Amino acid sequence: MRCAIYIRVSTEEQAREGFSIRAQKERLEMFAMSQDWNIIDYYIDEGRSAKDTNRGQLQRMLEDIVEKKIDVVLVYRLDRLTRSVMDLYKLLERFEEHGCMFKSSTEVFDTTTPTGRLFITLVAAVAQWERENSAERVKFGMHQMIEEGKWHGGTVPYGYQYNKKERTLEINDDEATILKYIFSLYQQGKGDNAIANIISNEMKSSRGKIS
Repeated sequence: MRCAIYIRVSTEEQAREGFSIRAQKERLEMFAMSQDWNIIDYYIDEGRSAKDTNRGQLQRMLEDIVEKKIDVVLVYRLDRLTRSVMDLYKLLERFEEHGCMFKSSTEVFDTTTPTGRLFITLVAAVAQWERENSAERVKFGMHQMIEEGKWHGGTVPYGYQYNKKERTLEINDDEATILKYIFSLYQQGKGDNAIANIISNEMKSSRGKIS
């Protein structure tokens, strides 16, 4: 049996769950060996979400399936392949069309029977529900922090600095001086390029900073 090992991990998952590529690879190799399957290739999408199928290695694997190079796709868990019910239907349909089976090393799936297909669809539905709930919680948390006057994360705007203890933004006096100078130049009718040149020249001058 020609086996393709598909591995995916997002940066967030790896940090939170220790769900590393190496850990998945070792377990999948042992599983394939126990089934006496011949591993023909590894398809590894690192730092990629399962929200869609626009992943380089997944697409390469699908091309190999179409070319009849693969008999079975092996993953550590279903959500490594997809978290979308619609994408799951499309992927399984494509697998079946080209005579390729699908196996999870940690879950019991049989895509050759109606009952097996129902079960795998239910699991995918739960995975999609978890992803959407997680996104909603993050969005709610950001709104709550904004209402409380706290910084919700991301790149701190120029002119401010982050107070880690209070979790708020504070004015950076040195940068604020430069920003005020930029606005004054703008009010004088200076364009973007002109302002950039003025700031650059003055920063290089003997004064060392804008007063």
